[in-house]
Amino acid sequence: MAIEDVTSRVVDHDVRDLVVKGFPGPVSMGSPEVLRARNAREYQALSADPEATPVATRQFSRAERLLIRIPVFSAEAHRRSRLALSQALAAPCAI
Repeated sequence: MAIEDVTSRVVDHDVRDLVVKGFPGPVSMGSPEVLRARNAREYQALSADPEATPVATRQFSRAERLLIRIPVFSAEAHRRSRLALSQALAAPCAI
């Protein structure tokens, strides 16, 4: 993943390995769905709604909270994993 500033200049790179447990065989991951919340109440509502509509934009402010849903499939099971990114002002984003 490349993190860019407003002028599309790359300011950082990030690579993460995800370990998905509990599946009885090989898994496939679908396209991530990005949901945006501007406050804690919106974030709780998004977290509780499995049918919430993702946003199309990929530009976010530091004050927003992102909820990223990644569908994970195997031949015998379907599970929806959840990865939450939240960031305080001027703090690095931790996963």
